[in-house]
Amino acid sequence: MKYKATKFSVFIPFLAVLLFVGFAQAQFPGTGTLTGQVTLESTGEPLAHLVLTVSNNLLPIPIPVMTDSAGYYDMSLMKGTYTISLLDTSLYQQLNLTDVVITSGETTVQNISVTRKPPDAMIKGNVTLGGEPVEGAKVQLIRIPSIDFSNELKKADGLSLVAYSTTTDANGDFSLDIVHGNYFLYIPYGEKYFPYWSSELYVAAGDTINLSIDLTSNNFVKITGTVYNFEMFDMVFFAATRVDSTFRSSSFLADTSGNYKINVLSGQYLLSCTGILNGTPYTLYYGDVLSPDEATIVDAAKDTSGIDFAFPSNLGISQITVTGRVMDAETSEPIEGAKVRFEGENIGFNYHDTLHHYHLPAVMTDADGYYTVSGKTFLDSVTVIGYAKKDGYFAQFYDDQSSFFSATPITILAGDTAKGIDFSLTPVTSANTYSISGMVLGEDGQAPDYGAVIAHYGDECKYAETDAEGKYQIDGLPQDAKVILQAWGFPGYIPIFYDNAYSWKDATIITMDADKTIDFTLPTNNLSNSIGMISGKVTVSNQLQGDITLLVKKADTDNWYSADYADAKGQFNLPIESFGQYDLLATAPGYENYMTSVDVNNSTGLYVKNLEITLDPTSIGGENTGNVIRSNVLYSAYPNPFNPSTTIKVAMAKNEKVSLFVYNVLGQRVKTLFEGNLKEGAHEFRWDGKDDRNQSVASGLYFYQLKTETNIQTKNVIFMK
Repeated sequence: MKYKATKFSVFIPFLAVLLFVGFAQAQFPGTGTLTGQVTLESTGEPLAHLVLTVSNNLLPIPIPVMTDSAGYYDMSLMKGTYTISLLDTSLYQQLNLTDVVITSGETTVQNISVTRKPPDAMIKGNVTLGGEPVEGAKVQLIRIPSIDFSNELKKADGLSLVAYSTTTDANGDFSLDIVHGNYFLYIPYGEKYFPYWSSELYVAAGDTINLSIDLTSNNFVKITGTVYNFEMFDMVFFAATRVDSTFRSSSFLADTSGNYKINVLSGQYLLSCTGILNGTPYTLYYGDVLSPDEATIVDAAKDTSGIDFAFPSNLGISQITVTGRVMDAETSEPIEGAKVRFEGENIGFNYHDTLHHYHLPAVMTDADGYYTVSGKTFLDSVTVIGYAKKDGYFAQFYDDQSSFFSATPITILAGDTAKGIDFSLTPVTSANTYSISGMVLGEDGQAPDYGAVIAHYGDECKYAETDAEGKYQIDGLPQDAKVILQAWGFPGYIPIFYDNAYSWKDATIITMDADKTIDFTLPTNNLSNSIGMISGKVTVSNQLQGDITLLVKKADTDNWYSADYADAKGQFNLPIESFGQYDLLATAPGYENYMTSVDVNNSTGLYVKNLEITLDPTSIGGENTGNVIRSNVLYSAYPNPFNPSTTIKVAMAKNEKVSLFVYNVLGQRVKTLFEGNLKEGAHEFRWDGKDDRNQSVASGLYFYQLKTETNIQTKNVIFMK
């Protein structure tokens, strides 16, 4: 067996260091101790969590050691002569302390005085609370080291890395002379305000950053009350969501008498009380109603008491059951081992509708193709969507439908059994067909609890459910079919088309000339602070060719907040955060996109109902890829933040002279991604975090800008080392 010399030559120094340090730390014969305190030369102040390196000619790699909270360091070394240096010189002058002698069995005390670099930049600003200046607020700058020693930093409290500190004056103003570099600005908790953290700040030499900081009041008030008839539940908890912001607070029962207390900021709140029994939730809103749009809003301008809840005294939990059989559609033979599952008709879309967030456990058919599945509910009836699949067969929804959203709903009465819910699965034929397979994961790296991929082509669509690892496979796609692929997941994810498109018109169309592997990364969303809803109905002028996706977001934000699909009657429900202006998108393959703006205010209430949307048909066309670009588009970089690289996608409506540059926060161009004539269609550009001189840029916020003959589009991206 042969080994490359390069591997061996790298291994030897690491082995030497491991043996050297290992022997030393174990206090073998021939070792001594090096200790001391590190202080700032100008003031004598001890320097906590400063990383030193110790080296000599026997060590190819310096050994790091970090000072403790009082500036002391301590380490064991083999006897010899050493040099002590600073690992990070972003704030301090380099230290080269030579001829430090370690004697076997003895302790060498080496106190160290370091010199801070002279300031060459400034951060100043003004701090307010509700528009009024805050005097005496402590303002701290947390340094971001210029080199990576993350393992050492894991030992340190981030706040001990404070590089500069000051307090605001009577006008709320502050000013700090600093050494250029990357920082976070931190204002600790105050008597009347919450702590404040800035985003990463980069200050270049000779520059000044001016900040305006408005702190968030911590002027808490108490909401108290009592819940009645709660004894049947395993757990009871309460939530208060402010109607004009994303602030949310929660608590549990304070005692066995049903009393509770929630601390909130002054304002108007949607209050809810949720009981959990055998894993099944039952939620009441204030006024003892089941829907937030019927709830009484609580005005908590001051401490508010008497906000009581009462669960129904006759509330019970009932069993429901579904039975049926899965057969081969061609041979009428039973299919053993087919997976059958049932999900609530509106799975995952309405955060507040906990009663209808319902699913039955998945089951497998027996040797005769039969299955039985049971569950429990508080409701008088439950409406579910049924689904069956088996390798080698096309997945099918009840009854004889190809997707979740066109399936026939099944209503089951409490205590009853829905019988004869049968499925006939069609075998996959391999002649002149191909498959698409891959992974569906969230930005958090997790597979959705319930996910699926839908392939639209012509007037048809095929569907595949993801497994526990996020894997999927769609079989039987005809040769040369033009496929529009969409992935979705519940709960907590926004659906996307391939690749990273929210609209089918922006999707990359897949031509089936071979088996394909396509992965999806779904944007995550958090509906825990949603307290409102935009609902309505979508109509089309002819037979719909695909499922209708609806998305909504705040008008002044980039990320979609929630999503829904129109059901068989065209109805949809989109959770929203609070009052405000919202953008709504409806998209479906074969139809023009529909965009509208919805104003949610005191006049409309938090629940906007009966919004009417009409989709007009358009041609996907034989050779048309479906990616009809009507205007130039600069897409969000992915991933963002990134390390080591990110991809920026550009769509061009026509051939045009363009430039695509990256700028730092000072407006200085750091990277040219493209400059010249760019052809019509979709293009991707990769930025590896290096400038035009091929030098790695500092961690921080950057802007990338697409400039054409007719307009300029700018987006931002964060590079994290």
